[in-house]
Amino acid sequence: PNLFHTKTSTSKLLDDKRKENFHSVTAKVMYIMKRARPDILMGISFLSTRVLNPNEEDWKKLNRIMSYLNTTKEIVLCMEADNEQKLQWYVDASFGSHKDMKSHTGSMFTLGKGAIWNESTKQKVNARSSTEAELISIDDKISKIIWMRKFIEAQGFEIDLNILYQDNMS
Repeated sequence: PNLFHTKTSTSKLLDDKRKENFHSVTAKVMYIMKRARPDILMGISFLSTRVLNPNEEDWKKLNRIMSYLNTTKEIVLCMEADNEQKLQWYVDASFGSHKDMKSHTGSMFTLGKGAIWNESTKQKVNARSSTEAELISIDDKISKIIWMRKFIEAQGFEIDLNILYQDNMS
């Protein structure tokens, strides 16, 4: 629950050696995340913004991710396409979750089973409500959704449906 909260005024900055180690491990775990473990995307996405001035709190968060990876080695990435010619996108927003009150967007693309593409990003503009944060997240991703359909069709595959799922009722 405290991933995006950093106590920059009270948490001591890391010394140069640990700072370099923090940067190196974060980059290595980012590689693992992109290739095999999308479940740690949000945590590594945030920690990668902290590599210039990491503090003790960031170090603890990185250690928690490493501990999680160590205890969940059996979780593997499985991808499988079905025969429905259906692209499925899941886009969600977390309203005002950053210190500057910007929202956060998470998105995933699948052809059946497993995440073919996923992303977790801080929104560039401030939203005034959770509904607006959801609309901003969709607006940010719609160009990628259209591009992906055109790319797959250019490879010779027929696409029947390109579905976008989001969860805001308003």
